[in-house]
Amino acid sequence: MLFLDEPTSPLDPQTIEEFLVILRELTEHGVTVIMVTHKPDDLSYADRIVFLASRGYLAWHGPATQREFLEYFRVANVVQVYARLFKEDGATLAEAFRRHARDAGKAEAGGGHGLVKKKRSTGIAAQTVWLTLRQLRIRINDRKNTAILLAKAPIIALLTILVFDQRSMSAIFLTVISAIWFGCNNSVREIVSEWPIYKRERMFNLHLTSYLASKLIPNIILAAIQIGLFLTIVAGHLNLMNPFETYLALLLAAFSSILMGLFVSALFDSPDKAMAVLPIVLIPQIVFSGVIAPLKSSMLEGIGYIMISRWSVNLVVNVQQTVMVQSGLVTGSSVPVQSQKIVFDAFGSNLADGDLVKGLLIISGVILVMLVIVLRRKDSL
Repeated sequence: MLFLDEPTSPLDPQTIEEFLVILRELTEHGVTVIMVTHKPDDLSYADRIVFLASRGYLAWHGPATQREFLEYFRVANVVQVYARLFKEDGATLAEAFRRHARDAGKAEAGGGHGLVKKKRSTGIAAQTVWLTLRQLRIRINDRKNTAILLAKAPIIALLTILVFDQRSMSAIFLTVISAIWFGCNNSVREIVSEWPIYKRERMFNLHLTSYLASKLIPNIILAAIQIGLFLTIVAGHLNLMNPFETYLALLLAAFSSILMGLFVSALFDSPDKAMAVLPIVLIPQIVFSGVIAPLKSSMLEGIGYIMISRWSVNLVVNVQQTVMVQSGLVTGSSVPVQSQKIVFDAFGSNLADGDLVKGLLIISGVILVMLVIVLRRKDSL
């Protein structure tokens, strides 16, 4: 289906004729062409014509035979039809056509006051499926960008094994930060880069739930592939234990980060601004994780509690460790390499895996609520 907005306006007569013939040939091969035009001669190439009056009122809908619509408008040529559409009240023209269609036993006019009516809203599930497929097609068709995103995982993994010989706190921390980076970087342009499309579809029948789901699902799939590539390269070299559980923990961190990236994307009006803010969002994930340095005050502790990295590092350590001691912060450098023991408890409470997962889900829920609030507020602008 092609939607064309006055495509013949800048063309010379010969090129117009060649162009319209090409469109006719396309329709013979199953392509539907919907074209807006102000040139009367273009109408002779159409199968059906819709005349819209002021404010979108439907003034005529029928076959593209001049005799029929010229008789209806009681004019001698198409130019005079345009004149009537411009000069006369749209609601009056729509009501007249509604009566005409009813009397003629046609179904083209619609009901009520003659406005072109909005189609009944598609269900959330159906919208989610189609929007998700659209996003996946965009990712697949943009081969270069998708290849770059996928290449980041093995590149970071190779750098990791160059620096670290085996499992350590620093290696685990870098692994978690990489997962958070994948999630944020993949999603930070998602909303802002298609803001005009979003606004247009929201004015029609776009469900916010479907839209957000269509953003989350492809990004989760992409993050899942990136983390899988990363762990495939580093797991054996770093002697990581419980690789599948580690994979799920990192995927949960990436999921929270995808939501954070979408939230940043919704805050700004250009992709460049969103990308500029991304480091400001990611650096606190490093500083307040509790790994680089202890959080020595209650205020810093409070900030640390809202960091995805702090909960995620603890969760991955819980999966890896053979011994857990409740001793506050112990960095990787203080743990003997020979012992292969990772000792880390950023919360000083020896939280179980379930509690850490709940903490990450709560953070994700809060980010999601803030994202919905921002998008709904922008709906009213």
